[in-house]
Amino acid sequence: MSSDELLEILSETKEPLRVQPHLKKCFEGIAKLEFDEEKKIHGMYSQETEHVPFTRVIDPVASKGAVEDWLLQVEEVMLKSVKEICEKSFQDYNNPQQQREKWITQWQGQAVLAVSMMFWTSHAEEAMKKSGIAGLKQYYDKLNRQLQNTVGVVRTPISKLQRATLEALVVLDVHARDVINDELISNEVSDPLEFQWLS
Repeated sequence: MSSDELLEILSETKEPLRVQPHLKKCFEGIAKLEFDEEKKIHGMYSQETEHVPFTRVIDPVASKGAVEDWLLQVEEVMLKSVKEICEKSFQDYNNPQQQREKWITQWQGQAVLAVSMMFWTSHAEEAMKKSGIAGLKQYYDKLNRQLQNTVGVVRTPISKLQRATLEALVVLDVHARDVINDELISNEVSDPLEFQWLS
């Protein structure tokens, strides 16, 4: 961010909407904020127009012209909001009635990718602890089924945003599956404390 842009942001004490064009340089991943008619902030949008609602409303007017104050609030609430969405998405994934194919289209991309990898890690370790190589082979088969189901969802009519998330998920799923087969099963790694798994 240039000095001129920083001065322009700091000079917008009465008009928070005029800070909007500079948000991309202030916060990576935020294209714009969701303002209401009273200029209160309710959420954020990514470059791809993915919406994340905030955990609380931010009122820039209450900062009495201190742009830096309400931008700090945006940063704080942004982190809390993403954390909350990841936690809720984690709980939803863990729901026995929830199908992964439906889950991957119901949550924001960052939550889908992060939670999927969290479950991959825990399920891989669980398979190793429970049955060693045999457990990993069973888990490898499950990963193949999950990958086929995800590819099936990509072939359905979904939004451009969902397609971008699923394309990234397919890449992660392929890598995760290959790690199980090529790194663990092929090298007979059956203990979650072995270096090949930890690395």
